[in-house]
Amino acid sequence: LRNPAHSLVKLMNPGLGTNLLISSYTHPEYALSMASTFELMQSNALLLRGTEGEAVADPRRQPKMELFLRGVRQDTVPPQAGSLDALPELPRDIDAASTAAYIRAVLAGERPVPQPIAAQVAHVVQAETCLQGSPA
Repeated sequence: LRNPAHSLVKLMNPGLGTNLLISSYTHPEYALSMASTFELMQSNALLLRGTEGEAVADPRRQPKMELFLRGVRQDTVPPQAGSLDALPELPRDIDAASTAAYIRAVLAGERPVPQPIAAQVAHVVQAETCLQGSPA
């Protein structure tokens, strides 16, 4: 069951020092309140429309992503619009063993990283580079 408390947990940053919170929302109305909270709290965060409630890009379609550094919105990646031309090669089965085998194949370079996942990683690296290069 999803409720406002579930979204509050996604705003928690348990780490010490300067770090990046990767957070997601499921329902679009929470995007505005979460973004406002990141601005108010001067957070370092990557906010995106999550997949199954998790802060990971859907491998089939690029979600909207917003980067906040010290509460300032840096850039926004728009969601992929329109019909999909092709789907990434994903496992047919969704059990743990199939998922683990797929992840191992991607990490070994035997299968391509889905573009939305690669874009999310690139934004995390960009944010971390900015955070490491400037004072806290």
